[in-house]
Amino acid sequence: MSGQIERIANFRDVQIDVSVDNTASGAFTTEGFAIGHVKVPSTMTDTTLSFQGSHDGTTFAAIRDEFNTLLSITFTAGAWHAIPGKAMGFKEMKLVSGGAEAADRDFVVQLES
Repeated sequence: MSGQIERIANFRDVQIDVSVDNTASGAFTTEGFAIGHVKVPSTMTDTTLSFQGSHDGTTFAAIRDEFNTLLSITFTAGAWHAIPGKAMGFKEMKLVSGGAEAADRDFVVQLES
């Protein structure tokens, strides 16, 4: 098939939540995936998400860049947003809301290798 490029990718959708009165989601596996997107629920009242990473699946810490700046996104509720590429090098990750929510908030994370 001349002129065509075959794309082989692995996709996975993960449903996670940030529970009422908490800021961090449950952990989800990102190992083996290079690209991530998150669908922010339309009911979110805060406007920022940051990320925690773990290499062992047990100990999580805030993900910062080489300038010690917290990796975060300012989002529009109800929309899909890219997870910064610098956050994708961990075995597991958590989403962290900029503030506690008054109810559980359900997110969809799409991962792609």
